[in-house]
Amino acid sequence: MVVFLAGVVEPFQAQKQDLIAELKMSRDIEGVKKMKVERLKTEEKQEKEIVNEIAKQVNATTVIDQVETQNLLSPSRDIMEMPRP
Repeated sequence: MVVFLAGVVEPFQAQKQDLIAELKMSRDIEGVKKMKVERLKTEEKQEKEIVNEIAKQVNATTVIDQVETQNLLSPSRDIMEMPRP
């Protein structure tokens, strides 16, 4: 029975430590709910920044330029790189 409890204690301790850390952080933001809202806002902002960065890197012009520079669309060769008749 002790072996079974030893496996259960570790996740419980991790949850307990996470809760304590969350409560310490919430002290500065005046409450757990406000802290979670602030965390959600920052995560959404980071996601938007990532999407914007990807959108800058991948657009029709850049994709076509990359295809042309790598000669992926050679009219004299087909998909298997065999010469077209």
